[in-house]
Amino acid sequence: MRVVVTGGAGFIGGHLADALVSRGDDVVVVDDLSTGSREHVPEGAELVVQDVAKGLGETFAGADAVQMVSALLHHGPSYVMVMRQSLEQWLEWHKMGSLAEARGRLSHSRTQDPAAYERANYIRTLQSWGKSA
Repeated sequence: MRVVVTGGAGFIGGHLADALVSRGDDVVVVDDLSTGSREHVPEGAELVVQDVAKGLGETFAGADAVQMVSALLHHGPSYVMVMRQSLEQWLEWHKMGSLAEARGRLSHSRTQDPAAYERANYIRTLQSWGKSA
């Protein structure tokens, strides 16, 4: 299962991400590192350094599940609406009617050029490498 863990570089999120990696899930940690640390991200998880409300569609599109840790702890339950609105705007901008459609369009297995998809993810990882918290 592909799981996105927001706030996964924090203490709680890091433990959650570690448990998911340990059970064999494909884990993507999304964290802006404002309070978290790269050291909390378990080996085997991909780290995407960004604010959770920005770039939601591309990061969440292929996820089977999303665990929102720090965003809800920091901003409270009402922040779910901010995240939902950001996702709806992204879907509308890309002329997609649902998350299922986004997942289909952005998945590795359905892309027209799987090698380009892999290169783009590799470049994103390199760009986040070495950025301080």
